[in-house]
Amino acid sequence: MTMCPPSDWDVIELGTLVEKGLLSLRAGYAQGSHNQAGEGVPHLRPFNVSEHGVIDLTAIKFVTPPDVDSPHWLQKGDVLFNNTNSEDLTGKTAFLESDLRCTASNHMTILRVVDVSVLDPYWLAAYLHHLWRSGVFKLMLRRYVGQATVSLTRLSALDLTLPSLSEQRAMARVLSAVQRAKEQTEQVIAAAGHFKRSLANHLFSFGAVRLREAPSVEVRESEVGTVPTHWSVLRMTDIQASTKYAISAGPFGSRLGRRDYVQSGVPVIRGVNLAPSGTFSSEGLVFVSENKADDLVSSNAFPGDVIVTQRGTLGQVGLVPKESPYARFVLSQSQMKVTPARDRALPEYLYHALQTPNALKRLLESATKTGVPHINLGILRNFRVPIPPHREQDSIVTILHAVDKKVRSEEQRRDALDQLFKSLLHELMSGRIRLTDWPDVA
Repeated sequence: MTMCPPSDWDVIELGTLVEKGLLSLRAGYAQGSHNQAGEGVPHLRPFNVSEHGVIDLTAIKFVTPPDVDSPHWLQKGDVLFNNTNSEDLTGKTAFLESDLRCTASNHMTILRVVDVSVLDPYWLAAYLHHLWRSGVFKLMLRRYVGQATVSLTRLSALDLTLPSLSEQRAMARVLSAVQRAKEQTEQVIAAAGHFKRSLANHLFSFGAVRLREAPSVEVRESEVGTVPTHWSVLRMTDIQASTKYAISAGPFGSRLGRRDYVQSGVPVIRGVNLAPSGTFSSEGLVFVSENKADDLVSSNAFPGDVIVTQRGTLGQVGLVPKESPYARFVLSQSQMKVTPARDRALPEYLYHALQTPNALKRLLESATKTGVPHINLGILRNFRVPIPPHREQDSIVTILHAVDKKVRSEEQRRDALDQLFKSLLHELMSGRIRLTDWPDVA
């Protein structure tokens, strides 16, 4: 199974590398019982291998450790191949670059380079990740009900197009540098998110004052927590615009579905259009006709409206951008909107007020507990928010907008690095870009 490699690259089966003692190939550690309380040792599973080709330790399950001398212990430099998953995810691969004392599930195949004078382990992980992205492993699958698998036998028969060790190492240095830059950017985004939540707690408790000035601010305890004494606490119905559908929800039942989507027209606001940071994303927009949008007039939303997710990612908030090229939108079944009266609450202020940890906690606590938890229109209409004078609203918006701008800038950088990695991965592994003149540094 070759991919037309350059003429100076070798083509060799994985199994041949194993036979020559250059590589080991084995199944993971089968362990049925597990816990998430940290009892035992980490047990890496398919969800710990991201679609970007890295180990994701966000969620970890733990199992009883194998014997001290067991071959199931992972080592730094191991390559983890996801052998069983859905058809689309089987074959995703990652490189273990930490010294984490852990094992991997039997849904993972562990490839360990025995002789690094022939094979670079990071290059091997990147090469397998490239094959997965290229759809090669879909051709090797055995399909079962609800899952698919690539067996050890089939993986052993895989052809590798093998550059020289120096070129492997050069590829590894380039790709790992881009990957590290992306990971560092993600850390900046996470830190900015933590900073914004902390800053919002301060701003919505004491107003737009410096930290050292907070003790001098007169505050009171209210239904929404600590607020400056001169602020009001109002329900959504007290700050909504006087228009007929100032607070409304997406259509019920079967009034809107895939059959209604058209190539262009009025865009539909779905959860996918609300980024985790709350910004509005036009990626993945779907459309309905003008006539359909007219039929769903109570579910129309407009630039400046504040969006609140009522089911799914409960309480996720977004703001329809005023600079949008679209005059109106239609809410999906999982979204609600609020059009605030500008003389009471600036849309940007309300958007930030609903994003605070305090507001999110209260929204989740108010969700219905019967059936699938959700936030209905009645809950939203009676939801209370702190309302300062306009001058302070504007100051709070300006401060938080600066943080949002930083986050958006870093998100764009992360996305650009992700695209660069994917492009380089393809160009390098296919031999369209050669790194033959790079110094061979082990």
